[in-house]
Amino acid sequence: MGLGAAERGNSTVAGRSIVNARTLAQEARAVLQRGDDPIDERDRLRARQRTEATARKMVAQAERLTLARVARAYHERVIEPNRTPKHSRQWINSLEQHVRADIWNKPVAEVEAPELLDAMLPLFARVPETASRIRQRLESIFEDAIFRGQCRTNPSQAICRKLQGSECLRRRGHRPGAQVGRR
Repeated sequence: MGLGAAERGNSTVAGRSIVNARTLAQEARAVLQRGDDPIDERDRLRARQRTEATARKMVAQAERLTLARVARAYHERVIEPNRTPKHSRQWINSLEQHVRADIWNKPVAEVEAPELLDAMLPLFARVPETASRIRQRLESIFEDAIFRGQCRTNPSQAICRKLQGSECLRRRGHRPGAQVGRR
């Protein structure tokens, strides 16, 4: 079993290298006395470290995958090539302007349906047509994110029925305070 390279740059470095090699050899002997193979022990340690490093990378990647980044990537990949430049700009701008910053900058896998509903209800009360389009666009983004393994649920789809039952969508007429339904 190799214990690493021997440094011979100067006497101080060489001395540290020898001390390190002796320590590693002593640890390997202790593993042998326990009845284990030091090479297998080293390989298990390296495998555990690789697994932990992979897990840390996945967590870091999930934190970097904000709703904004996922939406822009979807926009570049799907919307821009298939829409006119004006519609493409309007598509992404409507999301950037109307989705609350705390949700827009949140990791896509952590966006929950109740918080999205709370953010969308005031928008539906002010501009229902824009809000409806934004909800549909978010639904497309989340569907794509699920397909790509970036999140597990589609909160925009989950709030659809809640929004349909909302009081702000049942108003009829062209003036504020219009009656619900026809008489």
